[in-house]
Amino acid sequence: MNPQPYPNTFPQADSLYYHIAKNALEKAQKDTNNFEKAQSVVTAMVFASLCLEAFINQEYERLSETKEIYEDVERLSLETKWLLLPRLLGTGGTFDTGAEPFQTFKELIKVRNQRLVHFKYGKEAYSTHDTRSKDKPRYDELVGDIERAKRYVECIVQMIDKLNEITSGKTRASQLLTDSKYLGEGRDFLRGYFAMKLPEK
Repeated sequence: MNPQPYPNTFPQADSLYYHIAKNALEKAQKDTNNFEKAQSVVTAMVFASLCLEAFINQEYERLSETKEIYEDVERLSLETKWLLLPRLLGTGGTFDTGAEPFQTFKELIKVRNQRLVHFKYGKEAYSTHDTRSKDKPRYDELVGDIERAKRYVECIVQMIDKLNEITSGKTRASQLLTDSKYLGEGRDFLRGYFAMKLPEK
């Protein structure tokens, strides 16, 4: 096995996914071609969810209180992971599931899982006269909904910072997504953008 090029580092996937989602949203807001706009909207939505999934998984493995039990919680739903972590850190509380930002987060995961990633033709087929509720728009309306994509991308920062608040700073704040030390170019790209130095033991 070849040694890792940068020992004592771990992939900073959440930062990568955040920028993909953010850049896709910005592109969707400028796109004039509906098909290209749909591509950008779907990219923003899917990578917003991937960012939140990468972040919470990384926190479980990074924190001393939870890294030993991560394999036990790895198969839990994404929602459960976010709700459980504050309690495992001994904060005595967790997210209010009936309030923001958790409601938007829950909606994002449902849309990602049920309508984008695990697409089911029979459930998405519709006639040109079909109308849907705001909570479940037609597929063509969903993938063209820039405002919904914007809410989902904004939810990334809101969820991360709310978790940071609930845990009294034990989890990382959203600054990690845009901090210049995580951005790199040229030969430092892997070291800077994808990797973050681990604390010395």
